[in-house]
Amino acid sequence: MSLKQFIIALLILVLIFPQLVFANDLEEEYKLAREIGRRYGERDKLIYDSIDVDVIDVLYEKLFNYEDPKHKEYFIIGYVEGFIKSHKEEDDKSKVVDDIEYAKILGLILGQLYGNRDFEAGTRYKPRAALPSNRTLISYYDLDKLSSEDRSTFLETFKENFEIGYREAYIKANFENIKLSYEDGIVHGEYFGARVGEMDAIEDYLLGLASDYKRNLPADGVIEANYSLDKDEAFYREGFLEGFKRAYRESYIKSYSNVKIDENTTAYEEGYTKGKEAGLTKGQALAMEDYHKGINKDWRRHFLTSSEIISEYNLYLQETTYINSFVNAFVEGLYEGYNNEYNAQYGQWITGKSVTEIIPISGGRITSADNVFTLEVVQGTYYNPITVRIEAFEDIIPTELIKASKIYRINIANKSKEADNDKYLKISFEYYGEGNGGIYKQVGDKWFYIPSKIEDGYITAFIKPNSIKEGGSAYRVFVDKNYKILFDIRSHWAKDEIITYVKRGIVTGYNDRSFRPDRDITKGEFFVILGRVYNWHLPNSNTLTIEDAIKYAISNGYIEGSYKDIVNSPISYREAESIMRKLFNSDTFHWYNVAAKMLYEKLYKSKSYYSMDYNLTRAEAIYMFYILNEWRY
Repeated sequence: MSLKQFIIALLILVLIFPQLVFANDLEEEYKLAREIGRRYGERDKLIYDSIDVDVIDVLYEKLFNYEDPKHKEYFIIGYVEGFIKSHKEEDDKSKVVDDIEYAKILGLILGQLYGNRDFEAGTRYKPRAALPSNRTLISYYDLDKLSSEDRSTFLETFKENFEIGYREAYIKANFENIKLSYEDGIVHGEYFGARVGEMDAIEDYLLGLASDYKRNLPADGVIEANYSLDKDEAFYREGFLEGFKRAYRESYIKSYSNVKIDENTTAYEEGYTKGKEAGLTKGQALAMEDYHKGINKDWRRHFLTSSEIISEYNLYLQETTYINSFVNAFVEGLYEGYNNEYNAQYGQWITGKSVTEIIPISGGRITSADNVFTLEVVQGTYYNPITVRIEAFEDIIPTELIKASKIYRINIANKSKEADNDKYLKISFEYYGEGNGGIYKQVGDKWFYIPSKIEDGYITAFIKPNSIKEGGSAYRVFVDKNYKILFDIRSHWAKDEIITYVKRGIVTGYNDRSFRPDRDITKGEFFVILGRVYNWHLPNSNTLTIEDAIKYAISNGYIEGSYKDIVNSPISYREAESIMRKLFNSDTFHWYNVAAKMLYEKLYKSKSYYSMDYNLTRAEAIYMFYILNEWRY
C-alpha cells in the first residue's frame, strides 16, 4: 500500500469511526473531571456540613462549558468521593466512610441530576429507564474490587436512592414550572399598560405633540424584556401583552384628553421625581435584603398596589395628578432599583469581595479582599483548624450614625463546635477618624457598639470566639457625632463598659460631661438601667422613666416599698443580689462572682469584700450588667 493510499484509508476510518480515534482523549477528559471534582469535594468538606446539589451545579457551570452529561457525572462522582469517602485529617490518616453511605448519597444526587434532566427535556417520568445499568455502575465506581455480597448491597442501595432523588427532582421541577394563567396575564398587563399609557400621554401633551397612542406603544419584544416575561409560560405572556396594549391605548386616549397643563404640570413633575426616588430606594433595599438572605431575584415579589403605595407614603392629601404620577414612577423605580442593585450585589460577589482561608490551631490572621478589615486568632483558641470566610458588602439602609466602613461578615466553620472562650479574637479596621468612631456589631436589624480602641490608623476590638454566631456575624465602623466624651472616666477601671452603655443609649452622663462612676447608684437609676438592658416594654410609654421602672419593679415583686422611699435611696450589694435572683427566678446568682471577675480582670477590689451591706457604685452596676449580658451580642 502506498503512503497516499494509507492516508486516505486513515481519513475514512476517522470519518466513519471517530470514537475509535478520540476515545482515549475523551476518557482522559472524564478522568480529569473526576479528579477536579474530588479536589473540590475535599475543599468544600472544610466549609459545608453536607452536600448541596445546587452548590455542585453552580461549581460545575463555573468551571466547565460542557454539554456532555457523562462529563458532569464524572465530576459529581469525584466531588462526592472527595467530600465523604476519604477526607484527610492533619495527621494524614484517612477516614473511610462506609460504602453503603457512599452509595446512598451518590444515588440520591445522581437521581436528582437525571430527574432534572428528563423534566427539562420533556421526557415522561421514568426513573427506572434513566437508571444506569449494573455494568455501567460497576465500571463507574470500581465495584469489581468489592466482594460479590458488598457489590450487590451497593447496587441495591444506589438504585433505591437514585429513584428517590429522581422523584424529588422531577416533582420539584414540575411545581416550579407552574406559572400564572392567561387571565392573570391580562390583569397584570392591564395594570402596567394603563400606567405607562397615562405617563406617555401626559409627556406628549407637555411636549406639544398631537394625540397618537401608537407613537410610543412598546413593541411586543420590548414589553417582554421590560417585564421579564421571557421565562413565563406562553399563555401568561400572551395575556399580558394583550392586556397591556389594550389598556395602554385606552389610558393614553383618556389621559391625553383630560390633562390640564396649567394645573397639572408642576404636580406631575414633582410626583414623578419623588415617586421614582422612593421606588429606587425601596427597590435597592429589598434587593440587598433578598440577595444576602439567598432569595432568588424577583422584583414582583415586592410589588405594591396603588392603595398600598398611597398609604405607605401618606399621599392622601396630595392632588390626583401628583398621586398618579408618584404611583406610576414608584413602580418604575422599584423595578429599576431592585434589578440594578441585585445585579450589583451579585457582581461584587463575582469579582471577589470575599476571602476564605484555613487558620491552624497555632493561630493566624486573615485580611479582607480590600485590606481594610483583619481578624486575628491567637494560638490555642480553637482545638482544630478552622475555615474562616470574610465577606464585604455595602448597604443603603439609613441610620442616625455615620457609616465609616463597609459591612464585614465573619463566618467560621469549626468542626468541633468548641473553642477556648477565655481567649479573645481581635478584629481591626483601617481608620483615621476622630475618637467618636467605634466598632459596632449587627444583632437582628440593629447595630450595637462594642468596646473599641483607636490608635496608629486602626480601630480594634476584642471579641469572644462564641460571639461569632452560626451563619456569621457582621461588623462595621460608625461615627457617632452626638457622643460627648466624659472627662472623669478616661482612666477609670470600668471605662470600656461605661462608654459601651453610653453609646448604646442605656445610660447618660451629667450636663457637666461627667459620669461620677464611683458615686453610689440610686435604686431609681438601678431599675432604669435594668429595664433598658432587659427591654421592659411598658404600656403607654415610649421612653422608660425612673417612675415607670420603679413601679414596674414593685408590681413584679423585685423590691418592696413606695416610690418616694425608693427612688433616691442607695442600693446595697445584698439588695442588688436579691433583685437579680428574683429577676432570673434563680438562687444561682451571687454578687461574689461579679466581684471576683472584677478583681481578676480589672484589678479593682469591690467594697463588698468587707461587707455586703456597703452600697453599689454606678460603675459596679454597669460592669455587672455588661458581663451578664454581653453573650447576647
